[in-house]
Amino acid sequence: MSLAVGLSMVFLIKGEVSKSQRVRLSLPGNVYLLSVANFIALSAFFGFLTFLVSFLVHSGTSLKRASSFFSLLSVVGIAGSLFGGRLYDTLGRRSIGIVFGANALLTLTA
Repeated sequence: MSLAVGLSMVFLIKGEVSKSQRVRLSLPGNVYLLSVANFIALSAFFGFLTFLVSFLVHSGTSLKRASSFFSLLSVVGIAGSLFGGRLYDTLGRRSIGIVFGANALLTLTA
């Protein structure tokens, strides 16, 4: 899905090109890197959500509670992405990277 949106944006930016002209995508390298990172992150997130309910049910959680947790995680993900974008715009890339990198380090060592 991300790939389709990204490609459609590229062609909207470039406009229509006749068949005799060559199309040269002159986007910055960061755009391609961001697209790949977005694809990997979304694949991991949706892969996690796909098996979450069955994992919780097999580990002893009731189906109702596992489904509620799945729904809560989905709603919080939407709110988190909106809040995260606002936070990124306010604090900047470097500050956010330091805070979340330190948080990841603490989480992995705990």
